[in-house]
Amino acid sequence: MPSAYFVAELDCPVCGSRSPADESIELVTPLVDGGFWTVGESDPDFTWRNIRVYYPILREPVDDEPVQLLETWVCPTCGSTAWARITFEDTVIKQIAAVPLDVLTVSTAHAISEDVGQPYQEITGEELFPGGNIRIDFRERLLAALQR
Repeated sequence: MPSAYFVAELDCPVCGSRSPADESIELVTPLVDGGFWTVGESDPDFTWRNIRVYYPILREPVDDEPVQLLETWVCPTCGSTAWARITFEDTVIKQIAAVPLDVLTVSTAHAISEDVGQPYQEITGEELFPGGNIRIDFRERLLAALQR
C-alpha cells in the first residue's frame, strides 16, 4: 500500500505542545506514494474518488464543497494520538488542523481513517468492522454516542 506524510505544525490536545511540521507527527496517508505534503501543495491523487478507496465514508460532499478528511497523528512530545482534519479543494491541500473527535468534527467531515475503529469501539461499545465489513450506519452510531 502506498503511503506519504501530511506535515503541519499541530497543537497537541493533551500536553499543549506544538509539533514540528515534519514526519515525526506520523500523519500518514495511503493516498499517494511517497513524499511530504503540506498546505498549498497539490497532487492529482488528492481526489474524492481516491479518498473513497482508502477511507471509510462519513458523507458525500455536495457540489464544490471542500473535502474534509480525518486522519490520526501522534504528538512527538507526549506520544498521544490525536485527530487532524485535512481539507482539499480540488486536488489542493487548503488546511491541515488538529481537531477533536466530536460531533461537529464528525458531522462536517467526509471521510475518516480506519484508525477510528478503536475509539469507535470505546465510544459505542461495538465493533466498527464486525465480520470484516464496516457498519453501514457507523456515522450515525458514532454521532449518537458522541452526543451522550
